[in-house]
Amino acid sequence: MGILSTLKNLFNKNIECEENMNNHIVFLLNKKKYLFLNKNIIVRDGTNCVVVYKSKVSDVILPGKYKITEQIIPETYRRAKIDKLNKKGKKVKKIRVDLYFVNIEQYKDFSFSSDESFMIKTKEFGKLKGQVSGLCNLRVFDSALIVKSLISETGKENNKDVFYDIGLWIGNKINKKIEKNKISLETIFNNNSYLNTILNTDLEDAYDNIGLYVNNLKVKAINFPKKYQKKLNSFLLLHKKFLTPNLIYNPKNLQPENINDSVTVHQSKINSNLNNTMQTSKNSLNLYEFKVCPKCGFKNIKSNSSCNNCGNKF
Repeated sequence: MGILSTLKNLFNKNIECEENMNNHIVFLLNKKKYLFLNKNIIVRDGTNCVVVYKSKVSDVILPGKYKITEQIIPETYRRAKIDKLNKKGKKVKKIRVDLYFVNIEQYKDFSFSSDESFMIKTKEFGKLKGQVSGLCNLRVFDSALIVKSLISETGKENNKDVFYDIGLWIGNKINKKIEKNKISLETIFNNNSYLNTILNTDLEDAYDNIGLYVNNLKVKAINFPKKYQKKLNSFLLLHKKFLTPNLIYNPKNLQPENINDSVTVHQSKINSNLNNTMQTSKNSLNLYEFKVCPKCGFKNIKSNSSCNNCGNKF
């Protein structure tokens, strides 16, 4: 069966991506290196096909079944100079290209991480750096832009690295916004819902230049350098109101994670780490008592005489 499949792919000049695109955002079709003119190309519903000629995006093919003609890939035809004869004086019958199939459906609960730290000033620790990770929903609204961005970043994108690369783009953008807005450590710990609201509002158009629409951002964890671990633990014990069940403090090294060979394993590993740490945080919350502000709903230390968030006096 394997030999028959290999022979079929060898002689079949039609183009179709047989991958399950639910498992991919962008997939480079390595098996097919040529577009044979007047043969068929099939693009499934929920995907676009981006044609890259000589490392530059040339055409986008929408879902459907087409004959490979000038009407379907006009820019590729023009760049490849199809109208002219080749060096042997014969008509060109095929064009060497890279084909990227792009999932244009919404991708829910996408895990993002970061490897570029934010830096904030704190009273307790001076300058403190951290890296966020969490979940979001994303959708590719411009297939050409996302492929162009991946190529400019990595040369020729490896299918196994797409999730990781896009996750870093999102996480690092969040880190920059936290640093630029000078969001305080207390806000990060004490008011996670407010933090997420700020990020979703301020970053609404931040990913347009790479063809992504990102929403429902949820920061789930923040990694800090190990050298701050003891001080941070002491700080959190003094601020008993410190943690909503949605946010976790994770004192890890700030070295980028090793990229796993499997995208699926990498995603499940992130989710597993988040869930394990979140469970520990939730258990510790039962030890604390809060004073909830009637005006804004913020959780304060029981001994507070006024709200740390809005200043309302109790």
